[in-house]
Order: sequence, then C-alpha cells, then structure tokens
Amino acid sequence: MGVDMGFSDVSPEGVEVKSYDAKEHEQKYVRDCLVQTDPRVFASRSTQIIKRKQIQVQTEDQSREFDPDRVPLHHPKLEKFLSSVEEMVFEALEENLTTDSFAGYDVDWSEDQEDEVSCLHDFLGIEALLNAVKSDGASNTNESLRNTEHSSLQTDSAEVASLSWNCTGNLFAAALSQVQHEDWCVHKCVIVLWNISRGKLDSKKPHNCIECSGCITTVCFHPKNPALLAAGSFNGEVFIYDLSKEESSQLVVNVASLHTEPISSVAWVKDPESNAMNAPYMLVTAGQDGKVLLSSLNELSKQLTLMSGQVLLAESMSGSVLGVSSAVLGVSVLASFALDQSSFVLGSETGGLFKCSFVHSTHSRIVHSITQQDVQFSSAAQLSLDPHLGPVTYVSTCPFHWKILLTASSDATVRIYNVLQFEPCLTLKVGEPVCAVDWSPVRPMVFAAVTAANNLLFFDLAVSRSAPVKTVSIHSKSRSSAFSASVVKFNAQRNDLIATGDSSGHIKLWVLSTQLVKGNDPNELASLEKLCSVSEINK
Repeated sequence: MGVDMGFSDVSPEGVEVKSYDAKEHEQKYVRDCLVQTDPRVFASRSTQIIKRKQIQVQTEDQSREFDPDRVPLHHPKLEKFLSSVEEMVFEALEENLTTDSFAGYDVDWSEDQEDEVSCLHDFLGIEALLNAVKSDGASNTNESLRNTEHSSLQTDSAEVASLSWNCTGNLFAAALSQVQHEDWCVHKCVIVLWNISRGKLDSKKPHNCIECSGCITTVCFHPKNPALLAAGSFNGEVFIYDLSKEESSQLVVNVASLHTEPISSVAWVKDPESNAMNAPYMLVTAGQDGKVLLSSLNELSKQLTLMSGQVLLAESMSGSVLGVSSAVLGVSVLASFALDQSSFVLGSETGGLFKCSFVHSTHSRIVHSITQQDVQFSSAAQLSLDPHLGPVTYVSTCPFHWKILLTASSDATVRIYNVLQFEPCLTLKVGEPVCAVDWSPVRPMVFAAVTAANNLLFFDLAVSRSAPVKTVSIHSKSRSSAFSASVVKFNAQRNDLIATGDSSGHIKLWVLSTQLVKGNDPNELASLEKLCSVSEINK
C-alpha cells in the first residue's frame, strides 16, 4: 500500500534570463578640441559687360508677297483727315511751282565729296578792339588800356607779330605791334587773348588784353602751365605773365641788359643738363644781336637767372665772305626739337641755317661781362646747312622726328632739311615770299605756310611734292593786295583748327578739311623718313 507523499504536478512561470554584454558596461570618454583651418576669403569685382540696346525700326516683311486685299482701303478717319487738308496741300504745291528759291542749285549726291577749309572766326584787329574797349570796356582788360589814346596805339600800322596756343588748346595769345621803327621803340602795344572754349565769342572783345611798353615781337606759352606766357620785345626786354592772376599778371620783367637788339624768338625747353622726366623748363631767348640765352625761372622770387649764353658768329656760315671772324650774325628765328630739346636750330637774317646744342658747344674767344655775373659766351653753331638766298623768316621742327625741320624764307621757297645733311631734302618753290610755316601735329606729311601775297597754303607730301594741295585767300580779293599774312599756328590739342594772323591785325581761326587731318596713309612717318634719308638725298 502506497503512502501519499503530498507531491503534485506544478507548471512554474518562465524565468527571463538576460545576456550580459561587457561592451555596454565599458566607460566612454568624450573630448572637444579646436583645429586651425584657412580662413575663407570673399571679394567683389566689377566686370566689363556688353551693353545692349534695343530699338524698333520699320522694315518690310520680305517673306510674304504684298496682298492688296488684306489692306483696308476704306478708313473713315483717314478720309476725313485728307479731305480737311486737301486744299492746303494743293496751295503749297502750286506755290512751289512758281518759287525760285532753289534756282541753279544742283544736288551732288556723290559720297566722295570732301569738305573744305573754312573760316570759323575772324577776330578783329587792334582798331576794332580799341573801339570796343572805349565803348563799354572789355572784360578783364587793363584799366590803363581803356584810357589810352588812339594815337598811342598806332592802329593804322599794327600787325600780328606773333601767335601762340596754350597747352590746353583753348586759349591763344596774339601780339599786335608796329611794323616800322626808326629808332628805339616808344609805342604802346597789346597782347590780346581769346578763349575759344567759351560760348558766343565776340570778335571785337578779347577775354584778356595786356598792354605792353614797347612792341612785342614774339610770344610763347609754357608747355605745361596753361597760364604762363613769355614775351620778347623790340627793345630787347623779356616779360613773363601769369594769366591766372587777375590784378597783376606780370611775373618777371626785364632782362634788357642781356639783349641789346630786338628779341626774335622765345621758347621753353627742358633743362638740358637734366635727364629726369620731370625736369624743370627753362626759357630760351634769341635776338638780332646774335645772342642765344638760356635762363631759369624762379616763380617764388620772380627772377630769371642766366644759366648760359651762346653767340652766332659769321664764321659759322658756310661760304662766308664777310672776312671778319668775330662778326656776329643776327638771329631771325629759333626752334627747338620736340623729341630732343637739348638741340635747336637757328635761322639768320643772311639766310643761314645752323644746328646748335645747349650741351655741346665750342667755346669762343668772345667773352661778354654781364652785371652781377660773368657769362662766357660760346659759339652757337655746330653744323651749318645749305643757306637760303633770303632771310630765314621761320623754322618749324618736325614733332615726329628729332632731326627733320621745315624752313621758310623771303626767297619764296619752303625747304625740308635733315640736320645731318648739308643740302635740303626737298625744296618747294612757292612763287611769293613765305612769312611763316608750321608742321601739322597729327600728320607727318602735312604742313601749312602763309605768304606775303595773303595766301594760306596747305602741303600734303603724300599727294604732291611740288605744289600745295589747297590754297586759301586769307582776305577777300579787294583787300589781298593791301595786307599780307604774317603768322600761322596749328592747334596741337584741337587738331582740326589752325590760326593765322596778318598785317591788318586780324586773327582768323580756320577749320581744316577731313583730308588734311586724317589722311589715307597709316605709314606717313615711314614715308617722311624715307624722303629725308641719306639715300634719297644723294639721288
């Protein structure tokens, strides 16, 4: 018999046993740190973009043929308008049939028609100027000039002795002086100035007028300072004016002790002893006493200091028969080279031409003692060129080359020289005494000349090497025989302008033709160099 032990079947609940992961119990470490990187660079730049512009134009559609059925032939408003103006239109047409407004006018539709040289302004002489000053006073004119008597200015024989443009090309100065002098000059003459950039120019009223004691024979503006003007007088005095000063424009007076005869030329050149780009400008004066003086200007002390002096000796002239080696030739004109301002050219009253230098000169035995300082004068001429048969009236150096120059003479010829050769490269026979010449500032093959017969001549060597391409009469035929032209100057800044002066005291401003300004040959300088080369001279 069995015994009940109290055991029974039991189903226990399940037991959840989690697994153990050792990685979950590892200690984690976190650390922050800074690192260095290149900074970001930002920049803004402006760029050039193409500008575009749209415009509507009326064109015909060529892709479709004209279809009259698609055009509205009956438009009430159009018909009403045509009916209202019909009578007026027919009256105008009938009047046109009887008018002679365009009689003899023949239209030239050719596109190759060239424009002509035309007179833009005619600035009147000293007589008209004086009348204008007496009537109501010209602006910025000296008070003393307003009170000057008519007789003191001798207007019946005043001529334009010299003319100069300033470096901006807006202002020109013209010296009006007497022609005849029996003795020391006691005339009162004027330098008139017009600013062509101002509107409504009055030909009788200059913008500025400077009265001078003694006739002014030559004027020249400073190459960089548009308000600085140098002038030389018949009495041998030198004046420098600062036009920026309204009350007293005269800056420096008087180096009369240096020149004993009329001054023929004044010019500004860079200091020949300095090679610096910003070298100061010095004043050169040449006179009929044969002296060439180089002076420095001190604007603070208002003094001219003589730096060196040269003299033109008769023995320097080729074929001289004067027989006196110490004789001095009067200088009629001086011109410096734009590309080599240490060199210059002198023309004499005897027709001689001489190439000179401020740096290298042969010392002469002639010594002039000057008050307060002694200056040993040296012989000016280094090379002698083939002389003219008459006095040299003007010399213009080529602005494009350092050894080519243009000369004018009363022997009725114009010559082109290479200063390294004795004989001229080209001789142009004008047929009348030539008073002045000037080289074009933009075309190497173009230059202008004025003659005693009152003609303005334009030469274009690319077209003709024997005759002018254009001749303009400065005055009308009725006045041409009474007066003669005296000066001519191109405007270096406004290339289409040229100014002339004559013995009646008129200054005329001319507009050049397109052909004289632009031309057709882009290699003109090479053509000029070929003309003036040694091989061409010896042919």
